[in-house]
Amino acid sequence: MDLGPEIAQAQTRTSTRGPADYDLGIPRDEQLQHVVYVDRLIDQLDPLARKLLSRPFDPAEMDDQVCFSQIHPWFTSRHLPSTTRSEHDSEDWVFSVLVRPAMEALALLQRPSNNLQRVPLGDFPNVSSAGGSCPIPDAIFVFGDRDDVRATIEIKTHKALLTDDGEFGRDLRSFQPLMNSWPNMPIGRATRFIWPSRRTWGSSLKPPPLPCDDKILIQVWSQMHSKAVDFAMLSSYRSTFFFHKQGTTLFISRPYTRMNAPVLATFTFLALACGRIPRSSLKLPEVDTQWYLPHISSGGQNLVGIDWRTTPDAYYGETVNGEEVSE
Repeated sequence: MDLGPEIAQAQTRTSTRGPADYDLGIPRDEQLQHVVYVDRLIDQLDPLARKLLSRPFDPAEMDDQVCFSQIHPWFTSRHLPSTTRSEHDSEDWVFSVLVRPAMEALALLQRPSNNLQRVPLGDFPNVSSAGGSCPIPDAIFVFGDRDDVRATIEIKTHKALLTDDGEFGRDLRSFQPLMNSWPNMPIGRATRFIWPSRRTWGSSLKPPPLPCDDKILIQVWSQMHSKAVDFAMLSSYRSTFFFHKQGTTLFISRPYTRMNAPVLATFTFLALACGRIPRSSLKLPEVDTQWYLPHISSGGQNLVGIDWRTTPDAYYGETVNGEEVSE
C-alpha cells in the first residue's frame, strides 16, 4: 500500500479538545466505564469479508478496470497532499484511500455476482458530514437513508495518535498501555475509565491536565452516544482503530498501519456496521473487570480518564485464582 504523505514536523496540530458540556451531561449509567483491547476485533471477520468480495475479476475488461481504479490505493491516492499539516490533510487521505474505496467495495455487493459494471445505486451507503451541535464527528456512515446512521468517523493527525511521551519518529501508538500484556492475563481484561463530571471538570474549577488518549476516548464515546451507534472509526491514515460499544464498555481493535491491509479492514468494519456481515459473527471475550483487584494500589487514582492502576503496565506478576504467584 502507498506509504502516504510526509508528516510536517512543526506545523501539524496535535491538540484534541477536552470534555465539553455534552460529555459532562451524559447520564452516569451511559458513561464509558471500561475499555477492553481485542487484538482480533476486526481480523476475526476477515474470512467473511473475503467471501463477500469473492467474485470473478478480469483485468482486461474495461468495467473491471474502472472498478479496480476506484479501490486500489495506487489510483485513489493521486493528487492528495504530499505533506500533512492539519486534520484536513489527514481527512483527504482517510476518505480518499480508505473509506470511499471500502464503500465502493460495499456497492459491489449490490450488483450481480458476475457484474462489476457501475450502475446507478442511489445515495446509500454513503459518508457525509454530521452537522448539528457538539459532539460532531468528522463524518457519519449512513446506510438505508440519511437518518440511518451506522457508525461515526473521527480523523486525527498522525502526531495526535502518537503516545504523549513518545518521541516523534518512533511511531509509538495511542492506547499502547491498553495493548500490553503479561502471562496469565485474561483476554477480556478491562481497563477502568473514569468519566469526567461537572464536579471534576466544572467551569468553576480549573480543569486538570488530561492526556490525549483520554480526550480521544471521551470524544469518540460521546460521538457514538449522540448518534446512538455502536461502531466508530478513528484514523490518521497511518494508524486506524475500530471501536465497538456494548453497554458501558468500549472494545478497541489493534491499530492498522498502512502495511496491514487497512482498506480491507475498513471494508470489514463498514460491512459489519451496516449488517452485510451479521453482528452475531462478532465474537467478543467475556469482560473481566475483576482481574486487577488483587494487585491494584490504593493511592494515585486520577480524577478523569484511564485509571492507569488498572492497565497491564501496573501489573508486575502473575495471578492464579486471584493470588499473586510470581514477580
